[in-house]
Amino acid sequence: MKRSTIAAISLMLLTAAAAVAEVSGERPVASPAYEAAPGYLSSVHAASDGHDFLVAWIDQSRNRSSNPNPKMYASRVSASGQVLDPLGIRIPTVTSAFSSYLSVVYLGNSYLVCWSQAGGNAGLMGVRISSDGTLLDPTPRVFANGGTALDGGIAGDGNRTVIVYNGPAGSLMLLVLDRDANIVDGPKALNASGPSTGTAMIASNGHGFLVLQTSGSVVRATTLDASGAIVTSNEPPLAPSQWGTLRSLASDGDSYVAILLYSAGGLNNFNSRHFGPNGELMEAWTIPDIFWVAGLAFRDGSYLVMELDRPNLGAYGGSLGLHRISSTGQPVGGYTPIVSGDHLAALTLASNGSSVFGCWIEQGRFDVLKGALIDAQSLTASSPSLIRIAATTQRTPDVAMSGANMAVVWNEQSGVYAGRLTFDGQLLDGRGIRIGGSSSTDPRIVFDGTNYIIGWTDWLDPTARYPNYPIKLARLSPVSGVLLDPGGITIMQQNQCIASFGRELALASGVHSILVAWSGCRNLVVITVNADLAPGALNTVATVGSYGYIGAIAAAWNGSEWLMVWENVGFAGIESFDPNPVEIDAARLSPQLTLLDSTPIDVSNSYTDSDPIVASDGNGFVVSWSHFDTPSGDYGVFARRIASDGSPQAPANGVRLGQGHAKSIVWDGLQYDLAFATVRDTSTLYVTHVAANGAIESLTPLAVVNDRSAPDASLLVTSPGRVTVAYTRIDSEPEYGDVERAFVRVPYLVRGRAVR
Repeated sequence: MKRSTIAAISLMLLTAAAAVAEVSGERPVASPAYEAAPGYLSSVHAASDGHDFLVAWIDQSRNRSSNPNPKMYASRVSASGQVLDPLGIRIPTVTSAFSSYLSVVYLGNSYLVCWSQAGGNAGLMGVRISSDGTLLDPTPRVFANGGTALDGGIAGDGNRTVIVYNGPAGSLMLLVLDRDANIVDGPKALNASGPSTGTAMIASNGHGFLVLQTSGSVVRATTLDASGAIVTSNEPPLAPSQWGTLRSLASDGDSYVAILLYSAGGLNNFNSRHFGPNGELMEAWTIPDIFWVAGLAFRDGSYLVMELDRPNLGAYGGSLGLHRISSTGQPVGGYTPIVSGDHLAALTLASNGSSVFGCWIEQGRFDVLKGALIDAQSLTASSPSLIRIAATTQRTPDVAMSGANMAVVWNEQSGVYAGRLTFDGQLLDGRGIRIGGSSSTDPRIVFDGTNYIIGWTDWLDPTARYPNYPIKLARLSPVSGVLLDPGGITIMQQNQCIASFGRELALASGVHSILVAWSGCRNLVVITVNADLAPGALNTVATVGSYGYIGAIAAAWNGSEWLMVWENVGFAGIESFDPNPVEIDAARLSPQLTLLDSTPIDVSNSYTDSDPIVASDGNGFVVSWSHFDTPSGDYGVFARRIASDGSPQAPANGVRLGQGHAKSIVWDGLQYDLAFATVRDTSTLYVTHVAANGAIESLTPLAVVNDRSAPDASLLVTSPGRVTVAYTRIDSEPEYGDVERAFVRVPYLVRGRAVR
């Protein structure tokens, strides 16, 4: 799908409109806004081309892909500190398996991002990225099958680049590349004699290379000439207790300095060791007051060490700062903090010859990658810049319709948002309207005949020991788009159990009121609200014992009564070795919320059922749910009719309609429409149909979208026999950044009728 490219993106969070070309009737529910990308980071590494910088990293859990293997990205940073690729340059891989030990080096005319890839015949590989951000290798180059990259195992002098890595048999190997990343020598063993295994780091002084290797109690220093040929190899006279773990290695253009970690008394201790141009061991120094080291660069006659300081061992508070070290490895002055805060992780430094760029992570709900230019003389840092951003992630959309337009509500990390769209999918509210704080349950929306009513469970402080989750409602005008209840009206202050995060809130429209229902962990509570959101009396529909809870819920109105359905999650199955004993129950309620069934209706009791949904044709009901099949390890979508008198129809435990998770069900005036999504490396969102009467048949479904995640979905009836589908998928277009976004599919799906 082609979309307009955003010409410029501010380094701060921003909102931008995107023109969207029509493809199969798909429309976004909002224009993109940007934030620090979700997920977690590893192997952050930076290099310079002598002017600008390139930062690359491994990104985990950016979205809910059913194949959650990490992805890799890179971003350029100018010499003035401006992030040039805030949405990242996606780095391709050969397989979808795990990547590790990503490193960056400048070859002399382009950057090389190198890593090791698991799976198949993959091994040591890399791609080139030009200084203008062009990906020069759409398919990665495989340098060695089965090889494993090392942290700090790559260095270049602008003409030759040398990679040290673990070969398939575990031996340390060398590869030499030219300026275009072509192999000119190797693979060859690092050591013709002596230890051939272990770990190693490499650095260049501009006219040669030094490899430091550790293998058990043996330390070896190997020098290479400018072509990558081995010149000398010796074992410095060091006992294992004097050595420790190699953390960083760099050069001042002549000799080298290594930073080493060793533990004593349960504390981290660091020292620096000076090596001559030929690998000879020279001075050694202790570096005081360091908790952790992860960056080393030379600039203006001295080295800068990036380090993390934690005054109290085990505490999260602390600072990220620098130590200055002379060219002989001697500490000069004390520790200088540059960033303070909780959950900091020190990462990497890179020098372009005139300035130093530092990167670090601020850890929280998701990792935030930041960077700043550092003045080598004053050890002061510029204002930090966000290096890694993406469009806001949109999840769990729900959709409703008025006579004027349709509206979608969805959840983001920063809050619940809603947006109105015309019936042909044109945006009326741009980025969307923030309704309230991020919801711990899927947000819901219905139309009460005058306004859209939006419900959510505010996630006020999820870190509190006993967090409060107020259930809130707000009205949104369909015509003006004005939020009539900013921040929402609290209906109930709810202490919610940790197991309840998903479909534990339900809204349904009646004749003169809106039903609001929620799971209170061990009870199911319902109320009705009027047009002013004034609540009626609470009514408890069901209660479970102390060894169970009520999970996902749903509700439907047939014109004279409500049907509530819910997960009844118990632990009695433990004794009978059921892995997840969940059954689906239901109960009817009068318009005044009088319970019409003295005992719950047993919809299904196969003990591995979840996420029920329900709709009515104006008389009876159809309940659908997801069922986990223990022997096959797969999910199936089941459905069962419930008559208007509350009697469940045969067969017991329902009929299997397809493979996947049940997402949404509606009555469109002619038939029931059911949306479900498969759970595969590539998932498919389907819509299938169920007749109003007669036996439920498994009919051929219509595929709506294929995606790497299991899409969320909500169906909206727009006219008899036609629906609009609101759904999520991972959007890799340049203006979105590989995150889940919400879309609607218009024009309305044209479909055949179900067998009646």
